[in-house]
Amino acid sequence: MAGLKTLIAGAGVAGVVGVAVFTGVGSDQTRHTEEARVVADSGYELCLKNDIPFFEDVKSGCYSSSELAHLMDARVVDRQNDVISMEMSDPSDSHMPTARCETCRQYQEMRWEGWYALTSRDQRREAFFLRACGTLRMLIKAKPAAASYFSGGSPDSDEILLLQRTAPFAITESENLELAGESEPEAKEEDGLIESERPYEWRLRSNGQLILIQELANADFDDDEIEEILAFSAVRLRDGTAVSYGVGLFQKDSTEAPLVFIPLDFAH
Repeated sequence: MAGLKTLIAGAGVAGVVGVAVFTGVGSDQTRHTEEARVVADSGYELCLKNDIPFFEDVKSGCYSSSELAHLMDARVVDRQNDVISMEMSDPSDSHMPTARCETCRQYQEMRWEGWYALTSRDQRREAFFLRACGTLRMLIKAKPAAASYFSGGSPDSDEILLLQRTAPFAITESENLELAGESEPEAKEEDGLIESERPYEWRLRSNGQLILIQELANADFDDDEIEEILAFSAVRLRDGTAVSYGVGLFQKDSTEAPLVFIPLDFAH
């Protein structure tokens, strides 16, 4: 938590008053999302169950919306905590010098002005910004829920296994896969849950793939007054190094309702 607190202290009071969180693409489409949003500290704190995997040194703990808004100025990182730096091309002339983008605020402002990722390398890196900035938008907008149907605040192992039969976490042939620097031991055991040493984390083997699911926070994320769980997922082939990352919502709308997972597409 010290990293975010340091960022807040360095930003000063002006940075708390207003923030625009961008998730669309292109200046015209921003009119259909949110051009600007004032963050008011209502006293509600959102508690992160895991470290946020998209920004430098943001530890699990409880944060107000204004504190989370300061992540607009935090550098975006990959799963190895290496800073993602993306070169953006001038909207008027692709032959002009590029400009570097490392934070959600930079990405938001440059996209509003029409800057874009030109090379295939930078287009792949843009996926990190869409994921990080989209997740940040969800966290800032989160509200306390009026009802929750998660026993103990999380799904149980039977629900996770039953859900996985519908294959919501899987690599498909059409995906643009990213390279994973981290490695897993070669696993040839039967499909099922793998014991995890971390709380609020699920590891599975399924159909030749290794799946990591990390619960990030519980709140009302879709304005239905019912609690959802925002979660991060990483899937890779057991014998490969490519990985598919995603973010979505665990939903359970009544005590008897089945657990479902709704993937979030921040590119649209």
